[in-house]
Amino acid sequence: MMEDGARKAAPENLERIVWALAWPTIIANVLQNAAGLIDLYFVRGLGVGAQQAVTWGEQIIGVVFAVSIGVSVGTTALVARFVGARDEKSIGIAVRQSILLMIGLAIVTTVALLYAAPSILTALGADRRSMPAGLDYCRTLLWGVGFFFINAVAAGAFRGAGDTRTPVYVFGTMNVINILLDAVLIWGWGPFPKWGIHGAAVAAVISRGAATLLFLWMLNRTDLPLHLRRGSWRPRWDWWWRLLRIGIPASMQAGLRTLASATFVGVLGSMENGASVVAALAVGLRAEGLAFMPGMAFNIAASALVGQSLGMGDPERAKRAAWTAVRQSMIIMSIMGALFYVFADPLAAKLAATDAAPYAASYLRINAFCEPLLAVAMTLGGALQGAGETIKPMFVMILTMWGVRLPATWYLGLRLGYGADGAWWAMSGSTMVQGLMMAFVWRRGAWRHKKV
Repeated sequence: MMEDGARKAAPENLERIVWALAWPTIIANVLQNAAGLIDLYFVRGLGVGAQQAVTWGEQIIGVVFAVSIGVSVGTTALVARFVGARDEKSIGIAVRQSILLMIGLAIVTTVALLYAAPSILTALGADRRSMPAGLDYCRTLLWGVGFFFINAVAAGAFRGAGDTRTPVYVFGTMNVINILLDAVLIWGWGPFPKWGIHGAAVAAVISRGAATLLFLWMLNRTDLPLHLRRGSWRPRWDWWWRLLRIGIPASMQAGLRTLASATFVGVLGSMENGASVVAALAVGLRAEGLAFMPGMAFNIAASALVGQSLGMGDPERAKRAAWTAVRQSMIIMSIMGALFYVFADPLAAKLAATDAAPYAASYLRINAFCEPLLAVAMTLGGALQGAGETIKPMFVMILTMWGVRLPATWYLGLRLGYGADGAWWAMSGSTMVQGLMMAFVWRRGAWRHKKV
């Protein structure tokens, strides 16, 4: 059983192996983003205020993601390393301890964000008129934090073991449920009530809960050594520390990125027609997510292969696997960037409210230029995480988001008066810098000696 899993990770043809790991995740991520676009399409008819609420909800979910990413990155890195070393016992311990740690973090995170939600929305620009809908949407989403966390760990465990197909099945099912519930709960089809923006949040929570049940079932049926019932569920503080030692920098990176994104939203809201610009950002991010998804797939493939290769004691294979993933990712994301540029106007017209559509179209055209280097940043970020190196990527993010994007947004968008276009150029330029810096960190090679 263990020998089969390790052998799958080490065939001669790395081009084929990277693609075999990446394509299921590409499909899953595209389906997930398509569900998000359909969600946005349903919400579009509710007006700019509803799209604003979705944008604020995504910022709050960004905080949730920031907490969850730490443990899920640690889970993937440890499972991948133990798969490479063929250590079945440690794999099982890592998965069980990850779930226990996530349950505790979910309780703390949910309580804290439910309490802090009004202050967060105020900081993001909510006023007396928009606050009720935004607060209802965000607080409803927060009841699904526990599901979000367990799904992240379970997916990380499967991916670290080299199984990228199981998360596809689970998240694909989740997205279908979400779309169906959106249709009936937002607009009140048949006997269901018309809940509007509240219905979108309820649909998200229920679909994530269904995914959690499916993941737990799959963990106990897989041929991989990930079973939940084979071993103790007593908390192990030494294992929690191993997970957090890898994960805390990743969580800090995600948290600081979320804070930077929230600050970015605040700057956009202070511009002329700020509500429409913020709504355009939500549309642009959802549409551009079609390119993020292949990038994330190669991030995951690189993470698994680098971790497994280091577990085998073969850092050269890890290096080759990472650059192979970068090449494939750049090709796909460059094509996506070209499509965004060409079809920016019709995409924006379909997805954005009338007032926001011109800003969304310019977002897509300007950010199309950074897609190749975004591929580099995302893929090598995964490679470094797979090696257990999470500190240097955190500093790269701090420099590019806080040192480049935000000052450039203020200067170009407000000081020079370029408005939304200035903000979009600041986004695109900072992403290019991030890609170049991640390539520099990877080429230096300190990740080869990282202990997990």
